[in-house]
Amino acid sequence: MGYLQQNMNLVLLILIAVIIIALAGVTVYYQSTYQNISTEFTNRISELKTTQDQLTKQKSALNQTNEQLQLKEKSQQELQALYTTMEGERNQLQADKDALLKKLETTASERDTALVSLKDTSNMLLATQSNLTQARVDVTRYSNQVRSLEGKLNKVKNLITTIQGYINADTTSAECKAILGDIKTNAEDI
Repeated sequence: MGYLQQNMNLVLLILIAVIIIALAGVTVYYQSTYQNISTEFTNRISELKTTQDQLTKQKSALNQTNEQLQLKEKSQQELQALYTTMEGERNQLQADKDALLKKLETTASERDTALVSLKDTSNMLLATQSNLTQARVDVTRYSNQVRSLEGKLNKVKNLITTIQGYINADTTSAECKAILGDIKTNAEDI
């Protein structure tokens, strides 16, 4: 039994040595594998971090581009609204201009008509003033003639009164001849 026990100890010793060697081999294998996995994991984490940083930068750039696009669209809408407003105002101003040009043509035509009418009226006024001046001259001349005739008429009335006075008083024929001579002289004056 001693041999078997010694053999058993030896087998156990060998078995323990094999287990220790196997355990050491498995530990080395798993440590190597773990180290490779850990290195690869670290590399993957680093790549993921780099990818995340790039993704964050891309996201930031995309947000900035999106903001610029929205700003550009807003500016474009404002410019479109401004263009529409300006186009409406331009059309209104063009219509106002056309209306004013038409009114100007009408006013110019009315002015020309008024100028012709004014010229005709001016000519008529000059003719009327000339006629008025002539009429005043005529009135003055006729007034003078009337005064002259009134003076002569008064002389004739005085002579008639004188003749009536002589007729009523018994006058002689020589006196009548003298009175008739006076009447004849006064009649020639008239």
